Amino acid sequence: MPKILRRVGKRKYKNMILKDTLVYYKENAYTLLDNELKGLKDLYSCYKNGKEYKPLKRVPRINDVLKEFVRQNGHQRRMREDPTLIEAVEICKKLNLLERKYANFEELYDIIETEIEKKVWGFGPLATYDLALRIGHLNDLEPVENVYLNSGAYEGAKTLLGRKPKHIEERKEFKGIEDLKSKDIEHYLCCYKQNLIKEGLRRGVTEKDFKVKKREFKLSNINKQPK
Repeated sequence: MPKILRRVGKRKYKNMILKDTLVYYKENAYTLLDNELKGLKDLYSCYKNGKEYKPLKRVPRINDVLKEFVRQNGHQRRMREDPTLIEAVEICKKLNLLERKYANFEELYDIIETEIEKKVWGFGPLATYDLALRIGHLNDLEPVENVYLNSGAYEGAKTLLGRKPKHIEERKEFKGIEDLKSKDIEHYLCCYKQNLIKEGLRRGVTEKDFKVKKREFKLSNINKQPK
């Protein structure tokens, strides 16, 4: 369960169905991702302008900035000072990723995928997406027509789409939540993946339809409606 939603209570959180989770997301969690990105932009701004960053109580250095960009979210805090983090930071610095200009989000994503994900052990697709999203925010770039699905968001998408999704899906495929921005669809799917799986069961999918192998859920009957 995401830390940001623990206050609603574990039992209540797990039993929120699709409609409820979407309403709750829009009312309570919709701005959380933007606030997180804004915080990183403020850190970068303090570095660029030589100003004190209050959490550090000093002017941040480039390594301070890059480390936070690479490992900001809870699912990446396992990357402390390990080789993955250090190597990723060094490549970011070498390629000057924070200062470069990009035509669109896809160009930025492709660079990180090619230059970091494919070269640094332990730096996976989710880290690639998160880093692209954070750097893109500095340049007002974000995914527009496509939703990037990894880890929890991928599992949530399986239930919502009723099929095994591609890792990059068009936003229009997500009926019922397509009014959200692409980055918010990914955020929503990740936050509420367990609720979406529960919603799938409520609509007539049984436990037999979940073939569990290496934490992968294969839904063969998600579109069955209860009689």
